[in-house]
Amino acid sequence: MEGESDRTWPGDNQPNVPAGWSQDDALPVHGWTHVDMPCDELWSVFTNVERWPEWNPCMRWARVSEGRLSTGATLTWVFNPIRHWYPYLLPARATIESVDERRRVTWEVKFPGFHALHSYLFDDAPLGARFGSWEIAEGSMYRLLRPFWLAHFRFVRDASLAGARQAARNRPRLVEFGTDTTRPPIVVIPGIDGQAGSVAPIVRQLAEHRRVLLVDYTVEAEAGLEALAEKIGAMLPDSYDVVGQSIGTWLAIEVALRRSEAVRRVVLIATFTRTRTWPLRASALITRWLPRPLYQALTPGLMAMTCGPVGDGKTHPFLRTVGASHQRGVAKRTRWQIGRDMSTRMRLLGKPALVLLGASDRFVPGREREFARIRSIFAGYDDRVVVIPGAGHVMLPSAAIDLAATETLAFLDG
Repeated sequence: MEGESDRTWPGDNQPNVPAGWSQDDALPVHGWTHVDMPCDELWSVFTNVERWPEWNPCMRWARVSEGRLSTGATLTWVFNPIRHWYPYLLPARATIESVDERRRVTWEVKFPGFHALHSYLFDDAPLGARFGSWEIAEGSMYRLLRPFWLAHFRFVRDASLAGARQAARNRPRLVEFGTDTTRPPIVVIPGIDGQAGSVAPIVRQLAEHRRVLLVDYTVEAEAGLEALAEKIGAMLPDSYDVVGQSIGTWLAIEVALRRSEAVRRVVLIATFTRTRTWPLRASALITRWLPRPLYQALTPGLMAMTCGPVGDGKTHPFLRTVGASHQRGVAKRTRWQIGRDMSTRMRLLGKPALVLLGASDRFVPGREREFARIRSIFAGYDDRVVVIPGAGHVMLPSAAIDLAATETLAFLDG
């Protein structure tokens, strides 16, 4: 139902023009759309005001005085221009008139000669939710600049509806490989780019023997590592083995700690307990702001240097696809690693674990010292630490891929 912006709101949740408003002024700009996520989840996304700019392209910045949407709170925000080349930003300030949870939020904007009401509306729908925008205005300044205000209201409506639909797509998803068997599936969580590239050759080998569920989190919109792990864990079946690579190992650990009853065994490929702070800060900044063509051109080579040695892996899917990764997402997840020490979380794991480390991993700081630390953490009876010769942070050479897949299958089937 994309593009329903010219239709009235279905059902009984349509706002009414307030009594006393001039009918000539108060012609609502309204519309609604279908969103492919549950209404509860859509409401949760919407009520995080500071993150509006992440999904709603009409917004540049937003804050609410009480820290949450509540009646009487003050809402302040800045609109982007109607056309990105127009040289203006439009600040706004409103008082929240009413909040009807999972149904409607209405706020009021007043300044000399201008009075407006804006409602966002929510409702359950088959296979998702309905989401609507409804706005009216009156006053001398509104009448004087009516063509601009109507264009602006349509811009806000259309951007909000399109943004809500996009927010539904910005969620982790499962990609299935192999065939279903009597054994539980293997859940694979890839590295920083959130896509299959870094683990694709290993997934192919695992899928020859087991059903594999790859977690694709390329365009997730979570606030932190724990929130993303919570979202991933909620998607998974009642019993599974989990394999993580790089930052995917941290996610695998968090998923296993949250859903301990569902996780059987854990494999951590190229894991680490901590990172170098300043290189990651620089990497996050460059990744976030590098022009897209340069990012696409430079990233494969930089990743080869950082995550190699490459060996005979010049055609590895990781090097082919990493340039197409979502820049903001990669920059955000890079920042998640800064200043964090995962050793305590690793010690809490309490599941049989296999740790595969690249003998020439260039990403891990103080490699030999870090490997010794990891060995001390995973020194239990059911745990095993294996250093893969010739491998880096990504299993790029074919011999490393084959050995990693063989060790993983033997451990998970053991």
